[in-house]
Amino acid sequence: MIVNRIPKRIYHMKNIKSYNYRILIITCLAHLLPWTESFSSSVDTFSIEQFGKIMVLESGRKKPMDTYARNKLVQFSGKQTVKGESALKWMCRVLLEPQNAEDDLIFIINNPEIPDALGITPRIRRRYNYSELYKSISQMDKLVADIVKKDPGEWTAFDKEMARVNRNVREYMSLRSVFSFGEPKEQFQITDSIVSAMLGISVLRPVSHLQLLYRVQRITRKIEEIQTKSADSLTASEQEAINILRRMREMERMIGNPQPHIIPEFSFEGEQWYSLWGLLNRYHTDAMPHVLMNLMLTIRECYLRKSQVDFDAAVTQYREYTVKTFESNRAKINDPGVEILYNRLNPFFFSKVLYGIAALFSLLAISYLWRYSYHISLTLILAGLVFQTIGLIMRFVIMGHPPVSNLFETFVFTAWVLVIIGIVLEIIRMRNIGVLISSVTGFIFLHIASRYSRDGDTMGMLIAVLDSSFWLTTHIVTISLGYAGFVGAGLVAHLYLIQKVVRKEENDQLLQSIRAIYGLFAFGLLFTVTGTVLGGLWADQAWGRFWGWDPKENGALLIILWGLIVFHARVAGVIKNNGLATGAVVGVVMVMCTWIGVNLMGIGLHSYGKASGGGEVFVTYLIIEFIFLAVTWMFLRKKNKTLPVVHV
Repeated sequence: MIVNRIPKRIYHMKNIKSYNYRILIITCLAHLLPWTESFSSSVDTFSIEQFGKIMVLESGRKKPMDTYARNKLVQFSGKQTVKGESALKWMCRVLLEPQNAEDDLIFIINNPEIPDALGITPRIRRRYNYSELYKSISQMDKLVADIVKKDPGEWTAFDKEMARVNRNVREYMSLRSVFSFGEPKEQFQITDSIVSAMLGISVLRPVSHLQLLYRVQRITRKIEEIQTKSADSLTASEQEAINILRRMREMERMIGNPQPHIIPEFSFEGEQWYSLWGLLNRYHTDAMPHVLMNLMLTIRECYLRKSQVDFDAAVTQYREYTVKTFESNRAKINDPGVEILYNRLNPFFFSKVLYGIAALFSLLAISYLWRYSYHISLTLILAGLVFQTIGLIMRFVIMGHPPVSNLFETFVFTAWVLVIIGIVLEIIRMRNIGVLISSVTGFIFLHIASRYSRDGDTMGMLIAVLDSSFWLTTHIVTISLGYAGFVGAGLVAHLYLIQKVVRKEENDQLLQSIRAIYGLFAFGLLFTVTGTVLGGLWADQAWGRFWGWDPKENGALLIILWGLIVFHARVAGVIKNNGLATGAVVGVVMVMCTWIGVNLMGIGLHSYGKASGGGEVFVTYLIIEFIFLAVTWMFLRKKNKTLPVVHV
């Protein structure tokens, strides 16, 4: 026995009460709890917490500035912090003090050829700042201009990454130029003394767009006087007046109404949202007396002066005025409190961490290497499930519909279902198999979901075809349960085939695994059939046809047919335990092709969940599965050469 080889004084440690391991777990959880947002060592006494509650309209959804900042930072850099400070602090610097944020390493460039093409020194961590990218903006625009001439289907990995980086830099430029209408520009410098006297502006001094806007009537009158003149007969003063007005119009047209949209307005056109530039371009100087315009200017001034009391007061007035605007027009705007709490709690990240640690202990448990590993794994799984459940409930409250409307949410929801399935298996005495399913699938699916969260807001507005709480709840939730069943069966099947190769003879654990595979496979087939039928009813109501041979519909049909084939072959005795396990592994592959593969194709009526990138990873997964099945079957056939081909 292993125990006999352990020194006696160490062996006596087994007499320590079994609940001691819980102390270790609780200590770990305490360190994981996200009660602190920033890990910066420096103490910043100026708080921008209230600024995060200002509402922003993006892609049709009203969200707190806190969420907007996180989404943008993740989009640019793949992270939620910069130099140890929160995304909101970073956004404050970008919007209110842009010159102080230009050296932040926030632009991630995954393709190493791009820095070389832009003449930038490559960095090991692949992140670059605005200052160095701005110097190469002309070269970047030239490369992107050549790229957009191609068909998107012909874009190389370099082309896709260059277009993404260019888009991020352009968005960043819009963010940092929120108050640029009041900043002096070299392009508006007055060089003619007559024009200078007419406008009351010093010669050879940069002027802001706003200063000229207040004097635009004088410029317009001057131009009206010279309209009848030919271009050759214009004086230098008249030509400069025309050039100034042209530059102003070009800037207004180029900037338009950029993000962030923070000023709501109701008119006969309905609800409209503007940025400061957008409001200025719409109403010109009449925009300056607007309450929210003045409050935003005050917020910036107080931020620069680091006047906490005045800053908080201005932000509070800003929010109160916005709420009154909606109330007076009988419109609804959500309180940002729940969403900000969700952001700070970051429940799915901590669930992923807990499931990942639990997966390591579950492997120890299934190998019987440490007696407490099973209990630790189960405790961590339950803690992760609590975080994940809280996260799903909060998303439901924020969005007002079940959190299954995009790929991110379906992965999170399916992970949640699989964790519960694993716990149920533990309850019905399938020891160790349940904790393995819960921890491994919970970690893997939440990790995949986190990759999709980098594309932007994971709580975007529902498209019209999904805007039905009843069908969203019945069809997508049901089909997700079906996916979960097939994935759970496939995971156990992988474990079974590995054990079958390694072990010399059948044992209780292998028989237990087969029962789990059979039950989970049946569960997956049942809910996939139900979900597909419900999807057909929804399609009949939304599109006027029950079935349209859409790629995702075809994928669901293939999953059902494969499940029926495996079950019929099992009942008929054509396949046995090894065949059932192989069928479950193939079932996972078919689910992934339908779930992710169709979305990567971006075709069909179900392209609302289109994934951006990830094709290479998906193909790699398919190759690995093929190699796994080929290798395991080679060993199994070699292990038992007398096994008939039909009796697997």
